[in-house]
Amino acid sequence: MHLHSRFIAYVLTCSLLLHLGCASAPSASDSEVQAVLDVVLASLEARPTPGIASATSPRPLVIVLTARTSPSLRRASQALRPVVAEVDLAGLDQRSLPAGHLQPETLEVHGNSAVFSGLLGPVPASGTVGASSACGTHHEIRLSRQPAGIWQIVSSSVSLC
Repeated sequence: MHLHSRFIAYVLTCSLLLHLGCASAPSASDSEVQAVLDVVLASLEARPTPGIASATSPRPLVIVLTARTSPSLRRASQALRPVVAEVDLAGLDQRSLPAGHLQPETLEVHGNSAVFSGLLGPVPASGTVGASSACGTHHEIRLSRQPAGIWQIVSSSVSLC
């Protein structure tokens, strides 16, 4: 009977902690999200941008924020680069996402690892020439925090459609 009582106490304690939100993993701080995004943006800007003539220095990307952009990713984006709302792009150059524009989808930080996912333009607007065969460049970038606290890219994948 003593083991049964301990089990019930354990279950009640866990239920209370879950109800209070104490058992959930802490979310990444704004400074962590900003540090990761800064590394991601520098990496993407160092690559040639489709639809834009190459220049001697990397051109900063414009970040496109959507209604789905998390608050921490929104704040980090606004702190690092020019931003525009997705709805403000309507009718721009017959593209739903112009060249040089990045639409972040997710940025998740868990301890010393992080994963970024985003879409890089150009993406033709539906109903325009090329729209059926092009939907932009999707990037997934995995990072690791080094012992000195610096974020480093450990792998990157690109998919075109």
